[in-house]
Amino acid sequence: MLQISSVHLLTGIISERCQALFVRKENEQLKYRVQELEARTKKNSSNSHLPPSSDRFANTRSSRQPSGNKFA
Repeated sequence: MLQISSVHLLTGIISERCQALFVRKENEQLKYRVQELEARTKKNSSNSHLPPSSDRFANTRSSRQPSGNKFA
């Protein structure tokens, strides 16, 4: 017959392994999601069916340098 301390030990080990499996599965899902999002950000009007107006994450900064004059 197992002693109570052995049962607690085995319960703890099983619990840790279940948590580890859950973390691995969640990690796989998150990696897949990152791949999807990275692929989506790489699409623009030149490599997909999207119109140019839908280009996201484009550099919206002006190429002009500020003059330094606040009141010009």
